Amino acid sequence: MPSLSPYFARNSLKRLSLSDAVRQHAERLLDLAGDDHRIQVARIHETMFPLSTPASANAALNRLLRTINDAAETQGLALRAEITADKKAGPAKRFVWFDGPLPTPAPAYTGELNAIPAGQLVTDQRGLPQESLPVVVLITFNPHETAAVIAGFHPQGTPPTETRNGMTYNRLGIHGGMQIIQRVSRQGEGEAQNAARDAIADWAPKAIIGVGIAFGVNHAKQAIGDVLVSEAIRGYELGRMNADGTFDLRADKPPASQVLLNRFNHLHQTRQADSNACLNWPVVRFGTLLSGNKLVDNLDYRTSLLKLEKEAIGGEMEAVGIQLAAGRFNLDWIIVKAICDWGDGNKGTKNKERDQEFAAQMAALVVRTALALGSLYESQQPPTPGIRPSSESARLAEGLPPEARLMGLRDHDAISTKLLIPDAQGLLSTMDKDAEALHRSGHQQGVDVMDYLMQWVDAPDAAPLFTLLGEYGMGKTVTCQRLATILDERRRADPTLPLPLYFDLRLVTGLDQRVPKLRDIVEECMARGWDDQGPGEGYLLADVHRWIAQGALAIFDGLDEVLNRLTEADGQVFTQELLRLLAFARNRRRADGLPGRFKALISTRTQYFRTLRDQQNHFTGQERGEYRADAYRALVLLPLSEEQVERYLAAALPGIEPETLLDTVRSVHNLTELTQRPYTLRLVSEFIPEIEQDRLAGKTIYGVTLYRRMVQRWLERDSGKHHIRPEHKLILARHLAAFLWQSGDGRLPAERIERWFHAWLESEPDLHRRYSRLHPDQLEEDLRNATFLARQDDPSGSSFRFAHTSLLEFFLADYLLQALRDQAPERWAIKRPSQETLDFLGQCLAEAADPILIRTLQGWRTTYRPQTSELLLAYALCAQDRGWPVPVLRGIALNGARLEALSIRSPLGSPLLDLSEANFSGASLRRAVFERVQLSGASFRDAQLAQANFLDCDAIRADWSGAESTATIWRNTRLQATLWHDARGYRSQFLACDEPPIASPHTAPTGFVLPQGAQSSDRLVPVEPLDERRACSTLRMLTGHNGSVLGCAVSPDGRQFVSVGGDRTVRVWDAASGEALLSLSGHQGGVRGCAISPDGRRLVSAGGDGTVRVWDAASGEGLLSLSGHRGGVRGCAVSPDGQRLVSAGGDGTVRVWDAASGETLLSLSGHQGRLLGCAVSPDGQRLVSAGGDGTVRVWDAASGAPLRIHAVSGRGYEGHAVWEPCENRLIEACGDAWRWLAWVHPGPDGWPERLPLETFGPMPEPHRLCRL
Repeated sequence: MPSLSPYFARNSLKRLSLSDAVRQHAERLLDLAGDDHRIQVARIHETMFPLSTPASANAALNRLLRTINDAAETQGLALRAEITADKKAGPAKRFVWFDGPLPTPAPAYTGELNAIPAGQLVTDQRGLPQESLPVVVLITFNPHETAAVIAGFHPQGTPPTETRNGMTYNRLGIHGGMQIIQRVSRQGEGEAQNAARDAIADWAPKAIIGVGIAFGVNHAKQAIGDVLVSEAIRGYELGRMNADGTFDLRADKPPASQVLLNRFNHLHQTRQADSNACLNWPVVRFGTLLSGNKLVDNLDYRTSLLKLEKEAIGGEMEAVGIQLAAGRFNLDWIIVKAICDWGDGNKGTKNKERDQEFAAQMAALVVRTALALGSLYESQQPPTPGIRPSSESARLAEGLPPEARLMGLRDHDAISTKLLIPDAQGLLSTMDKDAEALHRSGHQQGVDVMDYLMQWVDAPDAAPLFTLLGEYGMGKTVTCQRLATILDERRRADPTLPLPLYFDLRLVTGLDQRVPKLRDIVEECMARGWDDQGPGEGYLLADVHRWIAQGALAIFDGLDEVLNRLTEADGQVFTQELLRLLAFARNRRRADGLPGRFKALISTRTQYFRTLRDQQNHFTGQERGEYRADAYRALVLLPLSEEQVERYLAAALPGIEPETLLDTVRSVHNLTELTQRPYTLRLVSEFIPEIEQDRLAGKTIYGVTLYRRMVQRWLERDSGKHHIRPEHKLILARHLAAFLWQSGDGRLPAERIERWFHAWLESEPDLHRRYSRLHPDQLEEDLRNATFLARQDDPSGSSFRFAHTSLLEFFLADYLLQALRDQAPERWAIKRPSQETLDFLGQCLAEAADPILIRTLQGWRTTYRPQTSELLLAYALCAQDRGWPVPVLRGIALNGARLEALSIRSPLGSPLLDLSEANFSGASLRRAVFERVQLSGASFRDAQLAQANFLDCDAIRADWSGAESTATIWRNTRLQATLWHDARGYRSQFLACDEPPIASPHTAPTGFVLPQGAQSSDRLVPVEPLDERRACSTLRMLTGHNGSVLGCAVSPDGRQFVSVGGDRTVRVWDAASGEALLSLSGHQGGVRGCAISPDGRRLVSAGGDGTVRVWDAASGEGLLSLSGHRGGVRGCAVSPDGQRLVSAGGDGTVRVWDAASGETLLSLSGHQGRLLGCAVSPDGQRLVSAGGDGTVRVWDAASGAPLRIHAVSGRGYEGHAVWEPCENRLIEACGDAWRWLAWVHPGPDGWPERLPLETFGPMPEPHRLCRL
């Protein structure tokens, strides 16, 4: 094996389980490596063991190398620490080095090949000359970069050159079916832009890649040689110097091309799946690159740049130039550069040349390997001036448009076939204002979107217009482009079918000057969006009319992108212009007697329109337009199902176990819901590898960091579409979250939100000056389309809310954090947020690691501020429970606060929560619980303490004067030196307390009743304490699973334990000794649950691979493998007679099996989502299942009939409901159950169907309900 460079050796050592001492010694060893990657033993003795004899130093060195090799062998890493074998050579001639395997090429990405059905693969295709292959241009900017690219792409020596228009290029050969051309440029963004423009003019490339070296920004987490891949770039030259000396960037953050990003991400994940990749593959990091003309070599300046772009992973000097040139010609581009220094004033070190050379080699390696995976573009016959390729010539001769693939279907084409979601679901809608119930009936089943669209296209008598509706990120554009692709493929086989014509309305410009005519709209979309520009000066509206006459479907994608830049009235005019195309087609068809049919589809975001009625009025022209409601069909895209999300993640991240993926998603608050949007699902899939890497490294994973990155990406995706700038949208979102939370139910009609918005804008002078010139319609449209909002339609009307509850909670936490930074306690005067919001706030403070913020919070405690002080206490209690930064609460002022049902508890074994000297005077503490709390010197004067509990507290010197304490309990609480003047109580109890109040009629608290038999001079008789908690101790810890333990069971005789784990094994243990008796393997995924038959002879396990397995408990032999669930199995049980098995699946079904034959006896459906577990009643007559939908369901074990449903509340609400489906009877509903109860009459599966009831609002009086 070849010797490893110190870079790869360090990367490999990070993967090994070594003690801190061994790791430090290994790092010191690598610091001594020379240019040949070897370390002289004499230098090791001198540096690392200066006080040891040579023999002792050799022994210590050998122990170190042996420890490293043992760890590598144990973990299956092909790393070896070697030393010169000849011991007689002496330390000056002996060397230590690290060996590793030669790098292997990444497997070719063959998604398109895999998608070709058997029998349809063309095996005798003819080739084209090299000139017909797509061209990719690599641009380098210094000698090290140029040399590294040549060595990587043309290792046989100096490459051939070619001069075009006075510019010389290196031809680096064909790699992955593409011609690779190298252009050497001078440094700087202007030079890079000129070089890229020259290459575009000379070679007409498909993509341009900047390859080379960059500076890093985090010496602690990054390393020289790490490769940085640009997800986006941030230019820092253009900006505004403000009057206060601050600097604001004016440049946006253009994202790199998705086609290239997908390729590099595929390569990255493939390499990560190889445990030995660290031996020969650099660390690859994705993120935003800073770019500007300045050569950054000053720590203060670099720090100032990072304040402007917190997500930056590094910086360089040429990316902006490449992006400007490539963007001008709509070409793919990306920047791939490796870290060679830190831009901190130390560029001129002795290792400068070596580091630059190594970094350039790493960047070239990654680019070469990525391109070698296969061609990213289709080859085309080189064009001859004035002559089109024969296929296109034929299409033009026939009067046909270009193929759909040339109509700019970039969003669809950027998605790998395996990542497309073929079975997206939609909800039928209507433009009929008198049929709004269809829109709002939650029990309506979804339809397959593509099937429904194709049925509409094929039906000759169907409505001519279709509106495809959906919230942000629901996949409208990909659906439109996929429809065009499918129609084009079908028409090749049957020319009588409609032609697809795709128009991307996002490309329409000049909307600030006028409403464009139909001709301008169509011709600009074709000129800017279609790759084939047509003959002469491009395609014209006349060409479109000619195509329509043959039968066509026009797809107008992204109407909201245009409407958002127009006033409401102008937007109506624009839509009517689009509909004129339909009128022209109909009139021409009538005049010419042509049989062709024409239809049009329009896609738009729902939240552009204030209400459902506004939406319907817009498309029907308030029922005065030519096209009324019956001319439309409409479909609203639905969120993805859990099965679709699982399928996508498994395809996107093949190197990670599906159960691990889902566990990672569930570990971040509400991330499961966010993955139900295709766009956010893609973002999550990009973030998961980094999350898993941090998790494995033992780093703290902050969910709020993930949310912040996701929000930033959403804003970047919408950059340029709206009038409000992204950074101002963030400010707006914070304040809007606070306003919606204060409004009581998290949603409001558009009119109320818009009134608040204008008032808020006037309260922000800087923002008001900036946006006051805009028409109110445009600002309000921006507000509704500001990414984070969604419209909700129900019988009470239309309202707006944050698209996900967790987004409201995130922005509300950000609002509170900003109030801390601004030292504005009045902004904390809001009703108590949810626990999730407080958890987000704690994560924000932990992530910021700024002690000033906590000190500010502590400073607010000394003065009571209504709501602010209560919120401060609520956050502190949440932070203590979750492990976030906790402010000091000693002496907190809560006088007069309303704290009913407050619960303050210190965890067992931890110090008492310190509320000493706290002021609760006049506070309402009814039903409050103080458990293990330090209350010494606290004041409860005149407080309302009815039914409060003080348990195991220290309340010496506390003042209870004037307190009202009906049915209050003090237990095991220290009450020395307390004051009770004029305190009142009835049936109050002092249980095992130190020095309770004197029970004399003259000194006892008013109204306190003396225990029976007590004398007036006695103290209150202390009641014996309740059973003391007995200390628990661990009897035995059983280890053996390699990963999480997910379930366990005990044999009927109590002699054995069974455990199952994420390592795919079932293990049997001796209960007395803890000895591992059996380790059973067979599942192809994590094992989630287990059970033991009543006779103890069989074990049952539930696997994430979708199987239930039965094992012999004595021998471990596999007896049965039961398949049927569509997804992982999450729980299992055995009937009391041992004759039946029950399993609970992630597919939402309960299955009953014959324990002997494995035959499926019953498959029970009803849960809305995955199941979490199951059980069998002791008499075997009933089955019970627990679901992620918040319900526990009871079934008849013999027939499978639903008997009863117990619905339990979630999201911090309290309550329950009980229903008997067989009689359609709601037995009981109490607490907050009404908020989420939505079942009215039985559906086809016997369980009640959902109907959309209120989800927020005041709670009616609890009551029992009879038959409905």
